[in-house]
Amino acid sequence: MKILKTLYRIYTIPDRLEAQVLFYEKLYERPYFMKFYYQQLDVTLVEIGDILILSGLDETWKNLPIVKNTSLTIYVLSIDETYSDLLMNEELSILYGPQECLTGFNMGVQNPDGLIFEYVQHTEKVNKYKNDK
Repeated sequence: MKILKTLYRIYTIPDRLEAQVLFYEKLYERPYFMKFYYQQLDVTLVEIGDILILSGLDETWKNLPIVKNTSLTIYVLSIDETYSDLLMNEELSILYGPQECLTGFNMGVQNPDGLIFEYVQHTEKVNKYKNDK
């Protein structure tokens, strides 16, 4: 499995999203890399540096406990290779996927310590969400 990048996840509500985006843009001294609204989940995602901000209403998070309890997003070169590698580890639990998502493919995995990680492989689909600033 080839890890390309790790993103720390921050959860917020829509009223605070823009202020948080501005804060992290200033902190990283660059504009956000990618932003999109995931209609099926009713969540807006914004990537800035090593941060992934997820914005949804309290009710949204109550309905999405696996998403809300995910600690990290890990970009990988190949979701199929990652899936094969992780299947070999009997201590892990595959919670969902691999499956197609808005930016390519993803899967959720629970580690032996209870932490949940999302693994993502981007495809050309990600290009429509990138910031052109």
